[in-house]
Amino acid sequence: MAELMNIIDLISETHHKLRKDVIDRWCREGNEPVSRSEGHFMARVHIKPASISEIARSMGISRQAAQKCAVSLEDRGFLEIRRFSRNKRDKFPSLTSKGKDYIVKSEAMKNQMEKEITESIGKEKIQVLKKTLMEL
Repeated sequence: MAELMNIIDLISETHHKLRKDVIDRWCREGNEPVSRSEGHFMARVHIKPASISEIARSMGISRQAAQKCAVSLEDRGFLEIRRFSRNKRDKFPSLTSKGKDYIVKSEAMKNQMEKEITESIGKEKIQVLKKTLMEL
């Protein structure tokens, strides 16, 4: 089946598989379950502080879906949501210590996964793949 897929679909499928593996590893270590969208949301908050609306646009989801995700993460202690303007729609999430812990641990898991992939296919292929993806 993979032979019939184009490069865009292969990258997308692989991305989903790897993200799922990060979440599975996170849960296997006994951590509180975090969905792919919640993990992605926290990563966006970590990378660049922005409003929930801006994060929704960058993730390609509706503002309502992003709001629901943010509220769930806030209720579980991963995020804190602040309002800095009079506009009630402008809500700015920030990571709590629990959210920062998730980021640190998930980055470590991704680094371990990259090491495992490198051992499987070789350092040269990883370097070529990374270089190629950065050029896109």
